[in-house]
Amino acid sequence: MAAFAIDEAGITVPRYAEARSIVVELWREEFGPNANTAPRSPDGQVVTIAAILLALSWQGLGQLAANLTFRGSEGGYLDLLLDLFARRRLDAAASTASLVWYG
Repeated sequence: MAAFAIDEAGITVPRYAEARSIVVELWREEFGPNANTAPRSPDGQVVTIAAILLALSWQGLGQLAANLTFRGSEGGYLDLLLDLFARRRLDAAASTASLVWYG
């Protein structure tokens, strides 16, 4: 069972399918192995809502963790991260490129 994890290799953010399987497993531990967790059943609808909220929470935590690194952050988060190290992002500058097409 995959779960949200942060280790030396990086961050692991499970998707909705993994979150739903985790919630189904926990639901069946609580209410018995015969609990009907099909998507159209009442219990399954509660499981689906819980899995969506869990997956969105994990996604938000994954984005937050990515914004704490130089390679993963962008925009305002990168500016805030650079301020911690007394650095400033270079302003945008125009550039040109030469291109030759052969056909």
